Amino acid sequence: MLQELFAPGSHFSVKELVSVRGASPRRTITFYHAARLDGLLRREERIGTKITEAFVARSDGLEYRSATFGPANGAVAARAEGGEVAHAAADRCGWGGRM
Repeated sequence: MLQELFAPGSHFSVKELVSVRGASPRRTITFYHAARLDGLLRREERIGTKITEAFVARSDGLEYRSATFGPANGAVAARAEGGEVAHAAADRCGWGGRM
């Protein structure tokens, strides 16, 4: 496990980054949410599988969103928790395994 701590004013308002390697690699990023326009508090990633984001104090009431990724006929499928499914070719999806 690798833990990195950041001072207020860091790039993207990152407060803490925790990375875990192994059979199921994951990364958790905690933010200084008051310094962000989108109110993002935490982003949890199961690398190549799922991304979950938690928000606070948003005017639109969004508190949580999640996307699950998996193969679908040579494309990348993103499945929202609400049941919506979006398919995009891997080179057009914008995620491409990057953060």
